Amino acid sequence: MLAKQSDGTAVSTGVRVGGVVPDLETPFEVIHDPSHPDADASGNVTLPNVNTAREMADMITALRAYEANLNAQESFVRMAERALRLAQ
Repeated sequence: MLAKQSDGTAVSTGVRVGGVVPDLETPFEVIHDPSHPDADASGNVTLPNVNTAREMADMITALRAYEANLNAQESFVRMAERALRLAQ
């Protein structure tokens, strides 16, 4: 999101979450460990369906894409300002 300051310059105001959707398709990992405190009657433990390494890689990819888009926009603004100065 961009907001204009009183001097006309654009400032990034951050990113907003559009919504959160539960993942009902990815299966949970189930291991057999009867000694685990969260084991069910069969001795199985259901672990989260979150792959930490994949989530971290996705986060880094999103961050890099955001930075690239921000740099592209800043470059466009600088080029537009130069063009306006040349037209004077």
